[in-house]
Amino acid sequence: MNWYLFFRIEKRDLAKTLRRPRNGQEDQMAVISGNVGSWEKTRTVAGVLRSYNNRDVVKAVIRADQARIGKLFVVTNAAADNGATRAWLKEAGYVESEWLEILELGDYSWAKALNAALRCIQNHNRDASIRGKNGFDFILNFSVEALFNKAHIDKMIDAASKYPNAGVIGSRFQAKKYVADTETIPLGRSYNHPRNTFMMIAINRLGHFWWTFDTYCDQIGGMEDIEFIFRMLVYTGLDSVMLDDVIVPLVVGRHYNQKDKEKREQAAMDEIIANHFRPFNEITGGECLKLKVKIIAVIKEMRLQ
Repeated sequence: MNWYLFFRIEKRDLAKTLRRPRNGQEDQMAVISGNVGSWEKTRTVAGVLRSYNNRDVVKAVIRADQARIGKLFVVTNAAADNGATRAWLKEAGYVESEWLEILELGDYSWAKALNAALRCIQNHNRDASIRGKNGFDFILNFSVEALFNKAHIDKMIDAASKYPNAGVIGSRFQAKKYVADTETIPLGRSYNHPRNTFMMIAINRLGHFWWTFDTYCDQIGGMEDIEFIFRMLVYTGLDSVMLDDVIVPLVVGRHYNQKDKEKREQAAMDEIIANHFRPFNEITGGECLKLKVKIIAVIKEMRLQ
């Protein structure tokens, strides 16, 4: 028997079996389990996955499907991807639907990809409100490397209820170069904060102004997630929460170099801080002084320097 083909078919059949009904029928799997509520919880979540020219996108979409999230946006770089993501997903039985949207950006960057999906979610929630229906309560940004499951998401949703002031919720990671490795890799201090690798945003707690990631970060090496949290802590009364009991396996790849990554990340964080201080070179006054003090306090709180 061709075991590769066998397991590939099994995986595709499993994805089709677990896929939520598209025609409004009751979820048979929830009925069988006798616990509808536990299945419904994650449907308040809209997932955002940035990926292009990477066949692992199929595994990531299957994970999102098995986790029963309400909708998934896959954002690709149109020029670099050349339709590969759409083709791989179609081969695995995933085509665009009410549950899945594939956004192909001509002007692609990491922050722009996130913002494109966030705009779609904004529009969805606005239209749902007009129709008197519920929109999404949470955005889950995740990467193809994060081997999450439904239990991880359930715990993050529970944490949002436990911490009503949480704007962003993050997990810990167990990073390896290969799934079968016994040795784990330290990810550095930037991962003491929620990261878009697997990060939940409680969108109803944020004003619309905060529904964007700063594209300036694309010019300085990334860290748009850290900037988002930094900005949220400075300008809102919301908190960032890390869950020590949510540990997501992470496969970083065989060419991963943590030392180089930390060096790039620190340079980006230094530039993010400098960028937030630049307006004070020209603006003065009591309110500006209060804001400057707040920025300094958040820098210390996040231990960015």
